Amino acid sequence: MNNMKVGTRLSLVLGLLAVLLVAIGGVGLYGIASSNASLKSVYEDRTVPAQLLGEIDSLMLNNRLAVVGAIATPTPEYIAKNIATVEANIATITKDWDAYAATTLTTEEATLAKQFTEERKAYVASGLQPALAALRANDMMEARIVLDKLRTSHDAANKTLDALVQLQVDEAKKEYEAATALYGAIRTLAIASMAIGLALAAVFGWLLVRGISRQLGAEPGEVLAVTSAIAQGDLTTPIAVREGDRASVMAGMLAMQQSLAKVVGEVRASSDSIATGSAQIATGNSDLSQRTEEQAANLQQTAASMEQISSTVRNS
Repeated sequence: MNNMKVGTRLSLVLGLLAVLLVAIGGVGLYGIASSNASLKSVYEDRTVPAQLLGEIDSLMLNNRLAVVGAIATPTPEYIAKNIATVEANIATITKDWDAYAATTLTTEEATLAKQFTEERKAYVASGLQPALAALRANDMMEARIVLDKLRTSHDAANKTLDALVQLQVDEAKKEYEAATALYGAIRTLAIASMAIGLALAAVFGWLLVRGISRQLGAEPGEVLAVTSAIAQGDLTTPIAVREGDRASVMAGMLAMQQSLAKVVGEVRASSDSIATGSAQIATGNSDLSQRTEEQAANLQQTAASMEQISSTVRNS
């Protein structure tokens, strides 16, 4: 990782965090979807059926009570009213039962539903319809006889209906327990994912910071201060380098500072040598000029002497 560019390292860390974020979000979305599916199943396959079965139970009981009431009060108006009530209830029960049968049924539920269908047919065929026929004929004796059969068939169908209602409660409880277990699993997975994510983020973040710090060799502010000092020509600023550091920016700055200081020293020494040489040359030139002047004076004296000799010779 130390050989990677800083941008690549940052991209890797951010990519890892993004993957973890998506994973945790995916777990959360899965949990929400599962919870929604469980609630939908409880409502559509348990709550609604339980309401329909409860209404069927109530209407079946009302039919039985309507027959008993008509027998107890055998007036034409009351008998006609109760017969109409029973017939309307039978139609409503059929509609509710068809709606219930259209829901998703378990194997046990389908068996009980089939049993109830047969028992209800017997209840209507051998109990309600003969009772209604006796009431229409105003034959209270026959109606009382049929009432005993009605009671027996109603109790049998009602027992199965109660089992269906209890099954809705049991299945709803199973759905709740499954949803609770799923919630626990998702919660554990989410917590584990977050813990792993935080740990990985901390580790990779530490590695990233350590790698950059090693490459710089110091804090960015310190590196900036050193580069600014060197840029301004100050080669005396102390540069602290970690022991064994040969490849960091600060180590490079120290090497550059030392190299520049060496070059400056060599240039300064060369300048001093040149200055000394120039002074020596100037002194030599001065001596040469003085000797030249002395030679010129000697020549002038010699010339004067020669002229005097020549003059003496001519006079002689």
